[in-house]
Amino acid sequence: MMSPDIAKKLRHLKFFTVCHPMYNEAMKVLQRAAEASSIGGEDTAAALFGPSGSGKTRLCNDLMHQFSQAHKGKKPDGSYFIKPVLYCRVPSEATVKALTNRLLETMNVQMGRQSQEYLEYQLFQTLKSCDTKLLVLDELPHLLRGLTDKAVKSAGDWLKNLIDLFDGTLLITGEPDSESYIDERACVGDRFPYRAYLKPFSISSAEDRNDFERLIRAFAIEIDCQMNLTKAPCLVSEHEILALYALTNGNIRRLARLLYEACKLALERGDGTFKIDDFSLAAKQANFLSRLTKADVFTASLKDLQNIVFNNDNKRS
Repeated sequence: MMSPDIAKKLRHLKFFTVCHPMYNEAMKVLQRAAEASSIGGEDTAAALFGPSGSGKTRLCNDLMHQFSQAHKGKKPDGSYFIKPVLYCRVPSEATVKALTNRLLETMNVQMGRQSQEYLEYQLFQTLKSCDTKLLVLDELPHLLRGLTDKAVKSAGDWLKNLIDLFDGTLLITGEPDSESYIDERACVGDRFPYRAYLKPFSISSAEDRNDFERLIRAFAIEIDCQMNLTKAPCLVSEHEILALYALTNGNIRRLARLLYEACKLALERGDGTFKIDDFSLAAKQANFLSRLTKADVFTASLKDLQNIVFNNDNKRS
């Protein structure tokens, strides 16, 4: 059983955010969309595109925390519930009707079997009564994949109406290829002028490498400050930078998972040390998709790591 002290330290690390340049630029785009909608601007919907593990969910969470928390309020006709932020993850193979129902259920509105027209009316009324200012539809393109042309048109019309009638900021997220689904219909694509992009880190150029190194350094400083480990490896040496990249392929979710698992091993050992062996063992215990080699990167030579990393990065470029 994990001790409360260890659990507290690991929980802190799990929610630690590094505001790297790519994150900062994406956040600025989403904040501009929120500012535009707050003054009644038209076509202020925002979209965030990026592959799995690039930080979309973390960015959405950080944006949502900039809004007020849900609370009870009061209107002349009685008390009501204020929900400034509404988050909904769109299930795969979703339909417009199923998604509309899910949104209503998220606001504790149970409608049962009703027509789509009535469900939409109730959704818009509930968003208004709850004073919702940010609506996040995570993986919205699930709604548009694999549908007939007629169903895609219907989904597009629903989305267009949602943007036009919702008095707040609509934010959708999706994989990079999902941008084409939004742009298939000009009347939908034109309503998303604010678009932010995230991608895996690269070290193919000096600037990219510096960004990745700053990311690792930020995590290393946080670990040093929070974990109370008296001895730790230098994670920003050339060897360790290349090893971390070779294992994670620049994917920030995989990097965060590796650091979490390695810290957990070090803390549970209880001798106050943090070793490279902790990283090797963590890499064996967790599945790291798209790793650049099956070898133990933390015991590989610097020359081997250079060959593994730079040959792959050149191919990707």
